[in-house]
Amino acid sequence: MSELLSGLLSGLQLGSLQLSGLHSAWTAVLNMSLTATYVAAVVILVRFFLKKAPKIFSYVLWSVVLFRLLCPFSLPSDFSLLGVVTANLRTQAGVLEYVPESRSMMPQPTIPSGDAGFEQGGEQQAAAALPPSSAMTRGETLAVGMEILSVIWLAGMVILISYSVLAYLKTKRLLQAATLIKDNIYESDRLSTAFVFGFIRPKIYVPLGVRGADLDYILAHEQTHIRRRDYLLKPLAFSAIILHWFNPVMWLSFVLMSRDMEMSCDESVLKRVGGEGKSEYAKSLLALSVKRSGLFTLSPLAFGESDVKSRVKNILNYKKPGFWVVILLAVAVGGMAFTLLVNPADKEPDLSFLNPDNLVSLLVQRDGAQINEAGYPYPIIVSGVELGKWLDRAANDWKEKKFSSSYELTPSITIQVNGDNEIHFFEAEPTLAMIQSGEQYRYYAIPEEDFRVIQKLTLLAYPKIQSVTMSEWKKGEEVTSVTSTDSTILEMAVHLAQEEENPSFLWRYTSVNDVSATANFMRIVLEGPSVAYTYFLYTEDGKNYTIEKPYERINKINPDTGQAIIDLFRKAQVKLP
Repeated sequence: MSELLSGLLSGLQLGSLQLSGLHSAWTAVLNMSLTATYVAAVVILVRFFLKKAPKIFSYVLWSVVLFRLLCPFSLPSDFSLLGVVTANLRTQAGVLEYVPESRSMMPQPTIPSGDAGFEQGGEQQAAAALPPSSAMTRGETLAVGMEILSVIWLAGMVILISYSVLAYLKTKRLLQAATLIKDNIYESDRLSTAFVFGFIRPKIYVPLGVRGADLDYILAHEQTHIRRRDYLLKPLAFSAIILHWFNPVMWLSFVLMSRDMEMSCDESVLKRVGGEGKSEYAKSLLALSVKRSGLFTLSPLAFGESDVKSRVKNILNYKKPGFWVVILLAVAVGGMAFTLLVNPADKEPDLSFLNPDNLVSLLVQRDGAQINEAGYPYPIIVSGVELGKWLDRAANDWKEKKFSSSYELTPSITIQVNGDNEIHFFEAEPTLAMIQSGEQYRYYAIPEEDFRVIQKLTLLAYPKIQSVTMSEWKKGEEVTSVTSTDSTILEMAVHLAQEEENPSFLWRYTSVNDVSATANFMRIVLEGPSVAYTYFLYTEDGKNYTIEKPYERINKINPDTGQAIIDLFRKAQVKLP
């Protein structure tokens, strides 16, 4: 039975894993984008204080944002400025994980089979499979949402890449009739401004009839772009924008980076022509200014395309900085760039058993873990491996909490992990857990759903479910019945009691009756000292099976699962004396 259920789960997981590659890529890009957003916020703030400094320093800082957008890895350092905002983040192989890889893509816990999952002893101990938790359900919902977002992200990139290619081809077609002036300089009557175009051998294109000082200023400006390889950096930056198109901060950063690029280029020209050429240079810029258009978004470095008003103001106010001012600025900006380039150094790991992650390692080494419920005399034995898997996921949302109460809390549920290591849950405070190791303890704020998971486990687990009665009905009358305490049958019983959370149940409806929808069905009753559950198993077409819990739910299930339950019923009949 357990192999069958595990196979059904694996089959469903296989379908979801078809998008795992895209999902992983989207998660990696999202993490890079969040890191770059923090870096960009710092650069924008620093840029404000560098308002009167040469724009080359602001321009250099944008390279850090570009690095964070394109490279997920970085070296750790105690001097990382990101440590302020990423103090509680985990770093995996040099990558900051704001959004971890979805855990729901991992194989789900399976119901343990045989004695490994169900132990019977003189004290009426038995094991039960850990039910899928609400936290896991939230994780699965998040994973589905992430997969949908990953598809939207891919579609957005395809649209932007298509637009960029068309814009590039349109620009190239526009320049086919350009006439060579000299070297790599061309002119055309179809242009209204000058710009650099090309990736391998960039060329300078100017409007027809531009001569004299205007042409000198244009050529000095565009040749500076070529010398600094701006014709490669801008398309690279736009490629990063395509990758992170969903992030508005990156679009703002691209605009500000382009502005700083042009202003620093203007200042480079002014260093050569001197202060007396500022007015003439500003006039040339105004004469050849154009509005921002899609044509110049991707690659061309247009002379008069980027925020001409601010550039003219910057040109007229420009003063060549002193040597020591430049040195101090270079040191300060270099230090700032370093603190933004590196990741926070990993903190010394918490190796105590008051850390849930360390309890996980203990649990997964044990065949069974013991759960004690206040007021119930018998411990419940569950799979330590499955409980460890659940805790590994759930503890991601646990936050250490300083807790004080006017009354002494009494644990309602205690998980005995190993020796003196225990996890306590409190019905009076369902959003609180306490980990105790000997005389030491630590409180954690937890999602209430996590308490409900453990509470549900204690409600459904054997020995509270001590027997299963299966009866066959034909034409509305009982034909045969068998009551079983066999561990394999009990596995199926616990599985049925938990089926509302199980992904092998494919469709769900609301039940409004207390009788089966068909005259031929199997009635399954789960019984214990304080619980009883009734289910109907039937098929209306001979192929598809339905599990119905009266007045609660009707679930369509996999035909193999339905047939497996019937086979267990037949096997239980054979074992009768």
